[in-house]
Amino acid sequence: AMTLRARSNDSDALVAALANHYDFLAEMGERAPPPLQVILPALVRAERADAFPALLGHLNDPATPLDVLPMVIDQLVRWGGPEALSPLLAFTRSYRADSVFAADSTALIHAALAVDALGGSAERAELGALLGRAGTHPALVAAITEAAQNRSRAPVVRAEGDAPEQAPPRAEESESSP
Repeated sequence: AMTLRARSNDSDALVAALANHYDFLAEMGERAPPPLQVILPALVRAERADAFPALLGHLNDPATPLDVLPMVIDQLVRWGGPEALSPLLAFTRSYRADSVFAADSTALIHAALAVDALGGSAERAELGALLGRAGTHPALVAAITEAAQNRSRAPVVRAEGDAPEQAPPRAEESESSP
């Protein structure tokens, strides 16, 4: 593992390794998935944003370890930017209630927050629609709700060069004010 972490000079082999996926029916016998927890940091150090397409294939791969998914999602956002939006929204919709994420919803939360940050009103509305769907993980509901509340409190800039001002208070806040 230490050798792979130090191999950022030979990162072409690491990018190529991302193209491999778990295959129990491979001709030469079972093929294990690449060790993403080792390969990904080396690719980050080598600044290999061109690895985005190969890494994207690991987002929905059941062989991708759950503890590595948040790192995969974060790199997809860094390397793909807006290109990562649609796959991350699809990931969030698909796995919002999956029992695999019941104990640890970190990856779902990373994906939803990335959609909130990268997306526009349409994508945020899709996230909001997940809140009312039965089975959506409570931690995911809390993260989406908090992101929406934080966005509503964010400073609003009126015109280029003007100082930001606070967004207008929500209805329930203005009613409780003296």
